[in-house]
Amino acid sequence: MFDLPLLNLAEVLAVYGGLCGLLYVGTDGFYREAPFLNSIPTLSLTILTLTLRVKGTIKLLTSLTFLVLAFSVYLYSSQWHNNLQTVCALFTIAHISYILSFILSLRRLWFGCAVVVITYVIAFLYFCFVDLFWSIPILVLNFCLLFMTLATSVISAGSIWHYGSKRENAEQQAALLRFLGLLSFMAYVSLLLLNRFGNRIDRSNYISILLFCIGQLLLFIANARAF
Repeated sequence: MFDLPLLNLAEVLAVYGGLCGLLYVGTDGFYREAPFLNSIPTLSLTILTLTLRVKGTIKLLTSLTFLVLAFSVYLYSSQWHNNLQTVCALFTIAHISYILSFILSLRRLWFGCAVVVITYVIAFLYFCFVDLFWSIPILVLNFCLLFMTLATSVISAGSIWHYGSKRENAEQQAALLRFLGLLSFMAYVSLLLLNRFGNRIDRSNYISILLFCIGQLLLFIANARAF
């Protein structure tokens, strides 16, 4: 099987940072929609994942995660902007794929983290959708599924960081990076939903893209170092 040249972490950061810089310049500081530019950093992680020295299944799942995320970002930024059901479903699929890449490392559940995350998810969904459920029930259910998937991933990642991994020689720092990356994604999705269904936050577009770019980079580094 053909393998791409292996890159070290510094080279990966240089490539990814350069593409994020291109995105910043090309979108006038993240204020202008540019579907292809928006998806380039995520698409680059799909390719960079193929350069990792990790197990084939984990490499495939991680690469699939970023590929689906790139496609969903493109759709959200383009003429599919109003088709939130499709974008939401793609985000859910991407995060399920990422969960599958690390879930076997779970040793035991961090109960405190689970309580906090589940409480937040229930409160947030209630705040955003309590008055909208009967108007857009399918869309609300899609968002609920996405948040439950994110909650599962955050709790699982936090548990692996808190109690350690079942895998031998697994880096604790990688588990922390994964946990922080998934928290960034939850903050990113929360911000998007608040802007659309709640109260709009100033400079939210800038903050959301920053959270997304940082979050996906942390997920990439976490799997690169853990496996």
